[in-house]
Amino acid sequence: MVIPIERHAFQIKDGVLSVLEAGAAGGKPVVLLHGVPTNANLFRSVLPILADVGYHAIAPDMPGYGETRLSDMADYSISAVADLIAAWIQAEKRQPIWLVGHDLGGAVAQLIAVRYPELVSRLTMGNCPIGDSFPVTAVNLAILAAKTGLFIPFTQLGLIPNFYMNGEIRRGFANPSHLTADMMKTVFWDGKVNEQRGRQEFAKHLKHLRNTESVEIVPQLAQVPMPTFVLWSDTDRHQPFEVIGQRLLRALPAGTPFDVVTNAGHFMPLEAPAVYSQKLLMRANE
Repeated sequence: MVIPIERHAFQIKDGVLSVLEAGAAGGKPVVLLHGVPTNANLFRSVLPILADVGYHAIAPDMPGYGETRLSDMADYSISAVADLIAAWIQAEKRQPIWLVGHDLGGAVAQLIAVRYPELVSRLTMGNCPIGDSFPVTAVNLAILAAKTGLFIPFTQLGLIPNFYMNGEIRRGFANPSHLTADMMKTVFWDGKVNEQRGRQEFAKHLKHLRNTESVEIVPQLAQVPMPTFVLWSDTDRHQPFEVIGQRLLRALPAGTPFDVVTNAGHFMPLEAPAVYSQKLLMRANE
């Protein structure tokens, strides 16, 4: 049986949160948070796998991405996003949830776990920053374009995305041939470059993107009370496990379990969704 993925919109304090959902509403809730520059479609092949074994799998478009829309005066920083996602979880009475964070979504997940531990039954993070390990160079260039007012004109002129940015996305795959044209369009660039409101949303996010709060909570990660698991890939050229993954493990409670998937790159949920899902579920069922 093919498990459908449905898109739903939720009214939130500053606008509308758009999410992809799969599985029965009464299933065990798992919320998956994407990073930059993806959207909820990062998990489009993962959601049905989790739903098939009884989970209600939910992937929001983070503010600044996809179909989520906030007010003009909203704060798009990861700190504010963490508070927004936590408020939505509380309002929808979904807690406690299994929280999964990838890339920048992992930094948001860290903030939620520290600030709202009562909402999180289990925490999984991978291929994600810790402290000041973000933004990476390509993102810093996009931030500069946004802060100087050039991001939207550059997208209108076709200067964003460019050869360098697309190359950095390809570097996020262990095997670049696994990156399809559809992925590049629907996961990475749709909305951000070819639709005016989407350009504005992403530019706002870039202007607000900073690592201040991520740095501040590093000492508190050692006290997170929920079962925690770190899942990485062996060919992450943006946040390498040998440096960033190990740094995260040192910050978490001693003995935090981890696994490293071979032959997968930074965007593992896209490149190896079956293995990624299998690793998630193996640890969740222990």
